[in-house]
Amino acid sequence: MALKKILTKLFFGLSVGGASTLSSVAFADLTDKKPGDVIFIDVRTPSEFQQGHIPGSLNIDLYDSSFLKRLGGLDREKTYKLYCRSGARSGQALSIMRTLGFLRAENIGGFRQASRYASQLFEALPQLRAE
Repeated sequence: MALKKILTKLFFGLSVGGASTLSSVAFADLTDKKPGDVIFIDVRTPSEFQQGHIPGSLNIDLYDSSFLKRLGGLDREKTYKLYCRSGARSGQALSIMRTLGFLRAENIGGFRQASRYASQLFEALPQLRAE
């Protein structure tokens, strides 16, 4: 897909290949970000993570006893994109993160949907790809 078409679809918040996309406000917020400013968090178990994940993602297992401690060590000013297998656990994690004061966090759904989202995002804004 041509970059212009991707940017247009992302800008207007339309679906690309069935994956969730960015709203124009969210897209504008991401255009000035650098690597490390947008962090993908996989809240699945380590064994699920090993079966496949978005490159550069952190694996912070929602069910691990250290979950809250690991969240506490994150920078609340960064932007976080959460995913799991189906979107349910990442939704729970998002609620917890909001309670802890993370204002720039978003549930981007299950692994397949999140992978498409990340591919589109990195194609449109390659500066966000983790180094």
